[in-house]
Amino acid sequence: MIRRTVLSISISVITLSLLFGLVAGEGGIGPSVLLDAIGRVSLAMAGIYLVSLLVQAFFRAARYRLLLISGGEREVPNLAHLYLVTIARNMLVDMFPSRSGELGYVALLNRGYRVSLEGGLSSLTVSIIFDFISLLLLMFLLMAPVLSRWAGGGVMIGSAAMVLAAIAAAWWAWFYLIPAIARSGRFRRLGERTRLTARLAGFIGKLAGTAERTRASGALWQVLGQSAGVRISKYAGFYFLFIGATRALWPELAALPLWAVLGTLIVSEGAAALPVPAFMSFGLYEAGGTASLALLGFAAADAALAMLVVHIASQAMDYTLGGISFLLLTYLAPRRAAAGEGPAVAPAPRPRSIRGWILPLALAAIALLLAAGTAKRYKDLGALTPPEPGRESVADGDARSAVSAQLEGEKGFVVWSSNRFGSHDILRMDLPGMTISRLTRDDHTDTYPRISPDGRLVVFCRSRLPWVSQRDPSPWDIYLLDLETGKERRLAEYGFQPSWSDGGAAVIFVRRGTQVVEHRLEDGAETVLIESGQGGMPDRLNFQTPSRHPDRPEIAVTVRGRRRAAALVRPGGGLEQVVSGGGCQITWSPDGTFVYWADQPGRMGLGFYTLRPGENKPAPWLDLPGEHSHQYFPRLSADGRFLVMGASSGGHEHDTEDYEIFLWRTDSRPAGAARLTFHSGNDCWPDVFIRPAE
Repeated sequence: MIRRTVLSISISVITLSLLFGLVAGEGGIGPSVLLDAIGRVSLAMAGIYLVSLLVQAFFRAARYRLLLISGGEREVPNLAHLYLVTIARNMLVDMFPSRSGELGYVALLNRGYRVSLEGGLSSLTVSIIFDFISLLLLMFLLMAPVLSRWAGGGVMIGSAAMVLAAIAAAWWAWFYLIPAIARSGRFRRLGERTRLTARLAGFIGKLAGTAERTRASGALWQVLGQSAGVRISKYAGFYFLFIGATRALWPELAALPLWAVLGTLIVSEGAAALPVPAFMSFGLYEAGGTASLALLGFAAADAALAMLVVHIASQAMDYTLGGISFLLLTYLAPRRAAAGEGPAVAPAPRPRSIRGWILPLALAAIALLLAAGTAKRYKDLGALTPPEPGRESVADGDARSAVSAQLEGEKGFVVWSSNRFGSHDILRMDLPGMTISRLTRDDHTDTYPRISPDGRLVVFCRSRLPWVSQRDPSPWDIYLLDLETGKERRLAEYGFQPSWSDGGAAVIFVRRGTQVVEHRLEDGAETVLIESGQGGMPDRLNFQTPSRHPDRPEIAVTVRGRRRAAALVRPGGGLEQVVSGGGCQITWSPDGTFVYWADQPGRMGLGFYTLRPGENKPAPWLDLPGEHSHQYFPRLSADGRFLVMGASSGGHEHDTEDYEIFLWRTDSRPAGAARLTFHSGNDCWPDVFIRPAE
């Protein structure tokens, strides 16, 4: 049992690691998206699925009881007890590989109700045959309109013939072939050879007898109707659960036609039933559904995550109902020993062999390695828990003097994201007075603020969950804040890292990592400017920090995923790599004369670099001296004369590192950069506005 459990868990971990390594590495989808998707499963649709579980269990229980009576079983539980047995059986089916959990039904009847093993196996086998028959009929009815439209009547006739042939073969094998074999003289002689073959022949003979009695009872048409009820209620529930699990995050999946959704669910179940050990079918179920949806043209990352959400939601309800039924059975079932059963005799201990552990341990080692690799990829998508708020210290007179020296009498303000009040909020510091005010007060994560060219508005992103890492590009919405009134409004769903475009008339942002979208403020119209795998773009790319040229339709963007670069994108011109490897946060200067970004090397790992059109080599721009020299989050003021940034004493993590905000006048020495914040929390993604001279 332990060895098989290790083997099953290892295979599930391997399969899920491969699938979600793909999701993390190429889809840019962090764990918070999974939590978001589970939290957004429609309760109404989940309720329909729950009702479907109860309805299909009723049809199954009634069918089991009819088959047990028709097969000549002497002691048949009443319908209420069989109903509990059936619900417990539904829980056990996926717990063991190749749907061997079906045998839990036989064991529960035998140990709890004195139902013979051959009676339980016969009713189970006939049920499986009729499930197969009703599934084939359901699939044929679903695909009939599609086949007739795509391939014509000939294919329809051929498909119908194949379905009928498969049904006839299963029917003939169980109700005629096996009984005929059991009556044959050769079979009887085979049973006389040894004690083992005698027991086997006797058992098969009993099965054949129950099959013949069931066929002669005339109840098979009623069993067929009950089987149709099982299939219709089951897949109706699964269909609504699929819609409820996908329509919030993947509306294009929820819009699939009925035949495509049910076909995907059937393929998933088929993969889960393969003779491959997997714990609760995890990994196999997702792989089957992902393959089916990928054939329909959907991204593998979205498909894998959607199928995992459906699987988790369905298993949660299956195991809740099954667990309750199992507990009830322990109190309600008679728990009588089967007829003729003597006292339990402990089996002789089997000799232990290390050879049986070679494969499970090898697969366990592979599973651990793959799981560690996948965990690292998800770690690269940011922290799973919010950082501690930290403590504030007081800026001394030298710090205030440094700020005044940098500003030289000018005034303005800085905005940034900080967790000093618990959740990340958008803060504002007025210059030169260094007075801090809190612009947002939301339980969710607010980050990446960008000031409009006229200084009246701030666009930022807010997480769809209370905590989302700032490395995770998917579960965010774009908000607009009016600095005069303090009013907020949501501009766009599933948008991240916004920046201003077209002189403040539009905002561009990343959507789910794979698109760069422009949103017009006047009418809310959206245009996809860049998309992974489209318009000359390589596929499996993730985009970050898009910045549009002030005069030309060129976008500077950080690229991750299949490629890793800071790049420029021109319409119809594809991807022009500026720098490969570690370069990030590439941004156009306000006048469009150069791009700048954070990159290695630097005194503490990172410095800032620039590149002008026509130049071939990046030029070092800023590397701060002093204890804070790991520079990040660079952002120029609208006039290009001031640079605001975050700088740490060596740590890099976006969400948790103690970054401090610095202000640097670009025509001054690096040593003159002024520190604006004095707090041990996480301060990040600053922007600066300097008021024009009056």
